[in-house]
Amino acid sequence: MVCNKAKQCFPEILKDKSSVSCSGVTKCIKFCDKRKNAVCDEKGKVYMLENTEDPHKILALHVDGGIVIVDKNTPTGLSKCDYLFIIETDTAPVAILIELKGTDVKHAVTQIESTLNLFSEYFKTCSNVHGRIVFSGGTPNLQNTPDFMRLQRRLKQMSGTLSAKGKILPEKLVSVLA
Repeated sequence: MVCNKAKQCFPEILKDKSSVSCSGVTKCIKFCDKRKNAVCDEKGKVYMLENTEDPHKILALHVDGGIVIVDKNTPTGLSKCDYLFIIETDTAPVAILIELKGTDVKHAVTQIESTLNLFSEYFKTCSNVHGRIVFSGGTPNLQNTPDFMRLQRRLKQMSGTLSAKGKILPEKLVSVLA
């Protein structure tokens, strides 16, 4: 099941998560606050967003198993990333799609792209949309693959960037907002 209220829900949760009345909201939200280190991790892979300079509110959402739950109503073979961070700014939100992957790094690109497609209407409201891949196996020359370059171009059109790194991917919020 793909949550059909997500696009309307994201801005509401950012404003005040207690105002959202949805039975699945507890599965979707990881956190929504101005914490200094916004972290998502899975099996030794970590994405960390340092939120210390001019802190912003960050909404961290579980996509796989939260906004998108595989059941009989979910389209067969639907790919989705693991997390979505939405950062509140004075103008328009900034989105970061995050995939924590083992060794099938090419599939991570597909998962981010598929999630972009699923919520494309919402992402049109964002000032920037970024993709982040954290992988555990090998050191693939991912940046030179046609799929990676295509996603990179697409995110650039959305004023975003695409980054991939092994095991831990730390970055500062100020660099994401720039």
